[in-house]
Amino acid sequence: MNDPLELQFRSWRRNDRRAPHKPLLVLLALARLSHGQRWISWKQVHEELGMLLSTFCHDPSPKPHYPFIRLQTDGIWSLRNSEGLVYTASGDASLKSLNALNPEGGLTDEFIAACSALGSPNWAFLRMKEVLELEFPPSLHDEILSALNVEEAFSSVQIKKRARSAEFRQQGLDIYNGQCAICGFSGRLKGGLVGVEAAHIKWFAYGGPDEIRNGLALCSLHHKLFDLGAIGLSDELRVMISPSFSGERTRAMVLDYEGKEIFIPRQRSVVTDPEPAFIRWQRTEVYQDWGR
Repeated sequence: MNDPLELQFRSWRRNDRRAPHKPLLVLLALARLSHGQRWISWKQVHEELGMLLSTFCHDPSPKPHYPFIRLQTDGIWSLRNSEGLVYTASGDASLKSLNALNPEGGLTDEFIAACSALGSPNWAFLRMKEVLELEFPPSLHDEILSALNVEEAFSSVQIKKRARSAEFRQQGLDIYNGQCAICGFSGRLKGGLVGVEAAHIKWFAYGGPDEIRNGLALCSLHHKLFDLGAIGLSDELRVMISPSFSGERTRAMVLDYEGKEIFIPRQRSVVTDPEPAFIRWQRTEVYQDWGR
């Protein structure tokens, strides 16, 4: 039997454009199902999915009512108590009628049966892991699980992950001399490099290759901020800070780098320079530039 979730990921994609609304709703539904809650009210989705979209989607005006209605067409989501909803010309329910009726949504019986037939008592967690692997970089997995309040439950769940390229990691760190390309941090413990990672510019989940031109050496902090969209790069490889980013004591660690050119690899060449197309993908699909 075809995997019902794997099939849907193909239809949710728009080439290499990000479309995280439906995957985040599926993650929310699976998280609630793991706590024994099958049906989720629209008001709960509006609040919780809205927060997820605000953090993990670069859309300046996230619309949680879109996936709440549209996921039905994928055959894995259904609504109840939805009689009387008023629909727009685009096929979406009006916010006014959603707020008035407060219908509930949940994963279909067929989807749950197909997943539980896989034989694992932790199938909901396994499905969540798969969604994370398919849609988001590893630097964001714990952040999303924490936002869903299921982080601790995953400690004993194991799934087969994509093998990370050791060569990509080592080459990236070597070319950048073990330094964060943004802040220059190069921590070492007993001679071993710590706190600096090889980051993909264009996410692997969206076709980003394990090639040096798709890589940057970044410290753990700037890697996460880069993948969250708080940081981007201009075509001239200068640091851009999202106008939506703020916080305590962030000036020295983040804000002061705005407009500064990243650290260029010691042996710079067309082979090692970040590929402009990958830089533009991150800036278009991840960087949160709304507010300018």
